[in-house]
Amino acid sequence: MDLPDYVIEALSHGNKIEAIKRLRQARHMGLAEAKAAVESWQGSGSAARCSSPAQVRPQTLQLPEDVVAALHSGNKIEAIKRLRLAQPLGLKDARDTVEVWLAEQPDIAATPGKAARSASRASLLLTLAVIATFTWMFVHLVDVAAAIIVLSHHDGYQQTTFSVEALHYQTDDESGLRWGFEGHIAGRSERFYAPTLADADALGYAGLRRRFPPGAQLAVWYNPHVTRTLFQGRSLHVLPFTESLAANEIARLQWWAVYCLLPFVLVLGIAARRQKRHQPTGCRKRPTTGTLDIMADI
Repeated sequence: MDLPDYVIEALSHGNKIEAIKRLRQARHMGLAEAKAAVESWQGSGSAARCSSPAQVRPQTLQLPEDVVAALHSGNKIEAIKRLRLAQPLGLKDARDTVEVWLAEQPDIAATPGKAARSASRASLLLTLAVIATFTWMFVHLVDVAAAIIVLSHHDGYQQTTFSVEALHYQTDDESGLRWGFEGHIAGRSERFYAPTLADADALGYAGLRRRFPPGAQLAVWYNPHVTRTLFQGRSLHVLPFTESLAANEIARLQWWAVYCLLPFVLVLGIAARRQKRHQPTGCRKRPTTGTLDIMADI
């Protein structure tokens, strides 16, 4: 196929991409057809007759690493945006450059959907992990609040005895099983929330009644000057006796930090790094809200 002079001129300078673009504009050809015509002309010997070997050389198209990464993930629009940020190209030139590069990389061009679906699944799993770890952390915030209150009033707690009068056992509340004791301590009626004293789910109401009958005496810490109740009817006036009240509450805070807060922070950090890695620097000036914004950017 004979090529126009201005297409041959681009080839004579080793600019294969520009030659393909000029041929497509001149003869309204598709990308694959124009590429094949240029390569056929180069291989026919016409190039050697029109130019010296030093002038006509095959061009290896090199794209920035972040552009290649976007193409590997199957995101052609993102690749075009990144290429325009890296090089002073118009939208059509950047799109043509990306398409030519993909045409020379059949393995990548054939599997963008699979890569995109894989990236989408990874993003979904990461989002679910963030939600799950946040929920787990939030549910156990009541333990943090209780520990902070107890530690701030630590000096006011005294060791004494709680006299059990009745078992408080409720399962129909939306927050789940609640159980504890109604009784007396220091001549006052109090409620004792004591989930650590027994496995209520395993024992059931009858088992708890046998283990803690009316009149049972329980060693406790007592401070009538703190908040009476928290979530699930928990009383902070009366706490199960431990050798060190402060150490017990500090251990509760440490457990929450290690098994609730730390997993959430780690997953959130992974999500943030992933988002930053898949977002070019030039696109962080303003958020995109949809397809129209993406097309406007490129």
